[in-house]
Amino acid sequence: MAESDLDLDAWRDRVRDYRERKDAFLERDDDSPLAGRDGFDGLDYYEPDPEYRVVARYEPRQTPETVVLEMAKGSDGGDGPSEAEYEAAAAFGFTVGGEFTTLTGYRTPGQETLLVPFTDETTGDTTPAMGRYLDVDVEGVDARDEVALDFNLAYAPFAHYDDAYASPLPPTDNHVPARIDAGERTLD
Repeated sequence: MAESDLDLDAWRDRVRDYRERKDAFLERDDDSPLAGRDGFDGLDYYEPDPEYRVVARYEPRQTPETVVLEMAKGSDGGDGPSEAEYEAAAAFGFTVGGEFTTLTGYRTPGQETLLVPFTDETTGDTTPAMGRYLDVDVEGVDARDEVALDFNLAYAPFAHYDDAYASPLPPTDNHVPARIDAGERTLD
């Protein structure tokens, strides 16, 4: 779909619905790092902004490379598994905030959805110091096709909320050299 064909009202409704479902999961589900937390009434989000829904060129790797990503456990990056294997499966090239950048998408073997861990100029300020993630579904997408990266759906790793979870840290080269004032903010 061309970006000019985007129905902004329907898109905003989808973003709000996603956030409502996520907050409900985080509040009630036993697998949530925030289940039962006193006073939890939802995450803190930036207002949906279509500027942060960008078109990226999808470049899958012919042969995904197995890489080791550093892991963090807990909001302070404390004790936990120190690393885990992922496949560096694709690159996404795009422009945001006037800056061109490329982010790598990773997967665990057998998964189609790619994890795009990233940092940006909000990291450690209004967003978690350990970075944030995007999930990108590339099933049926051909090489060099354009895909939407919607940073309005950027989320914090579970390890940011609870020391019982371990989460991969974004590699240093998965940094967006601009502010991404979209998605989840740091939860106080």
